[in-house]
Amino acid sequence: MKILCIIITAIMDLCLKVVYKMQNKTLFFCIFIELSAILFFTDLQFTAFFLCFILVGILKLVSGRLRKKSDVSEYLISNFVYSAGLPLIFSYLHCFIIQKEMQSTLNYLVICSLAALIADTASSEVGQWFKCKTYSIFSLKKTVQGMDGGVSLNGFIGSVICIIIYLTIFTIFYNLNFQNFALIFFASEISNLADSILGATVQKKGYLNNEQVNFVAILLSNVLFLLLY
Repeated sequence: MKILCIIITAIMDLCLKVVYKMQNKTLFFCIFIELSAILFFTDLQFTAFFLCFILVGILKLVSGRLRKKSDVSEYLISNFVYSAGLPLIFSYLHCFIIQKEMQSTLNYLVICSLAALIADTASSEVGQWFKCKTYSIFSLKKTVQGMDGGVSLNGFIGSVICIIIYLTIFTIFYNLNFQNFALIFFASEISNLADSILGATVQKKGYLNNEQVNFVAILLSNVLFLLLY
């Protein structure tokens, strides 16, 4: 699995470099993360990151978010650090912890963190891709698509479908049981809801930016999973 993922990620790096004229420092950042994943991550963790960023990348490409050259570097570095920071920490901790029960929990936290990221990206991108009614999460009045704190039925359905696809792969190849499947699904959707609430409050008032809101929402999904686990 790792060999296939390595080949595909190398092709993706080349495409980003050629098509979007990605800066060398961004390319080196991508290679560093990929080599780190190859050396330290388990097959499950490696697969989790690979599937997550394939799904997220497809969603952003389809919605046109990566059409501007400047968006590529911003997405791959700043957004990556806030969105993938927690699962990266969990993956590295896995290398130094001997207890198998704790290792198993860390694996689930990696999957949960990235599921929350997929849920947020899918609801945002699908909600803006399709023309649909968008409502304020507090007043339930119609609002502009893409507005912080806005929710839509299409966005919700998109997040549900993407999470199910993501978790189904782990169910098939890594024997993810139904209980943990349901817990991760629930935690990621609650995280997605929290992201909208934070967007309509602290982000709108300028206390946090979009990437920081994503970090807090992903952290919430981990806390919720641990409480229910």
